[in-house]
Amino acid sequence: MKTKYITSLYFIIFSISNLFSQRDFVLSSNGIGNSQENSVQNAIIGSLNQVFGMFYSSNTTIINDSLKLDDFASVSKGNIKELKIISNEEISDNKWFANISLTISLDKIEKYYESQGKKLTYEGSLFSYNIQIQELNELNETKSICNMIEIANEILLGSFDYTFSYSEPISIDEISEKWLINFKVKAAVNNNIRIFRNLFVTTLEGLSMTLSEIENYSLLGKKTFLITTVEDGVSKNFYLRSYFSYNMILNFINSWEGYVRSFDIHTSTKRISGNSVKRETSNRTYKEVNTVKYDNVVEVEKLQISEYNSIYNSEKSTSLIIRLPKVSDHAGYFDWYDFFTVTELEKIHGFTIESNKLLKFKNGGFVVFEDHGHGFVLSPFEISHEGFKNNGHSKVGIYSDWVVPSYEEFIMIKKYIYLNHYCNLSENAEYLTSSEGELSTISVDFHMYNASGEFQEMIYPNQTAYIEKVRLIRKF
Repeated sequence: MKTKYITSLYFIIFSISNLFSQRDFVLSSNGIGNSQENSVQNAIIGSLNQVFGMFYSSNTTIINDSLKLDDFASVSKGNIKELKIISNEEISDNKWFANISLTISLDKIEKYYESQGKKLTYEGSLFSYNIQIQELNELNETKSICNMIEIANEILLGSFDYTFSYSEPISIDEISEKWLINFKVKAAVNNNIRIFRNLFVTTLEGLSMTLSEIENYSLLGKKTFLITTVEDGVSKNFYLRSYFSYNMILNFINSWEGYVRSFDIHTSTKRISGNSVKRETSNRTYKEVNTVKYDNVVEVEKLQISEYNSIYNSEKSTSLIIRLPKVSDHAGYFDWYDFFTVTELEKIHGFTIESNKLLKFKNGGFVVFEDHGHGFVLSPFEISHEGFKNNGHSKVGIYSDWVVPSYEEFIMIKKYIYLNHYCNLSENAEYLTSSEGELSTISVDFHMYNASGEFQEMIYPNQTAYIEKVRLIRKF
């Protein structure tokens, strides 16, 4: 019996040692660049930086984003066993997006740098290697989803065509100083949606786990996250590793109405933004804004999350069905009244409507404010106040330098991002803010509009008992 036990143990150690000695793995990634070559280069550099960060000493500097193409060929040769370009397309002028698959060999990397007179310090062990591979894949997956959303954001802002009509002005006071005009806008999906659909599906195809990976995650007690796309009646299943990846996609898809609303009506006196259209526009005429969030875009099965994910709200999704829109699909209908003074009416010679490009996504979140390359972004999803307080967790996606916004910064979020259409911030919920470095000192209750149609915020100093949510920001 003892002999069998020793033999079995020897076999397990031998198997692990054999696997470790190979140290080859496949990594899927993507990159954005100003040319085909540059987008592939950026995808490779991003992946290799993560590989070195995961397996080698943190003070080992091998490559950087300013690597020249001549040097890049040498570095790639020394680090990559095999490169497959899954897709490489021009998304817009001078902007390319590449999905790639890399076969990495740690043995090859170490031998290459030894030949260059450099010594790499491997930070791992026989038994931690598989765990490191899993962590690397999760990190790389989340980074790739961030890149995809950055490009998809630009595409969706130009993926709708608008038709509109307006009524003759209607006087609403006895001296005819204030007038209302009824606007009606219809939004339909245009041909750009084909680019979005291809980008979205191709990225998920490159990142999706294999059956063996899914089984391994299950054996380890780790969750996988199912994204199902339905395209022209055909469904495809994609399994993701990271809750960050899943939640970013969920919140991105839930911002659909914000993209539909990305239109402006221009006159010679004012600009009317579809993002700011309110449900009640006067005390005389009540008009509902009839919006369509695209029928059945999202269907979610909610399950209790594991203790591992306790930082998040107590109930979270693990599967998501996304019905991808088609060209000419109806996207939204808006019917509202807007105020004009007599002076304004006298200067108006007509109205025009066009798409706007107000929303940007980069550096891991939605851009709130940017000036000369510096500003801050809003995290792509929120975490629970209780989870944040208990864990002190500030990691969202691939970044760990997120902070609680100050009250003034939260007001800027309202000023530059429309809370109820983008980013899934609630109208009647309290969000944690910070004051002079102290957390949990001010909560802001965002009631979007008061009776007169103006935005208002309510401040409750030092009242944190009822705070439910935390939305972090990241400065750049």
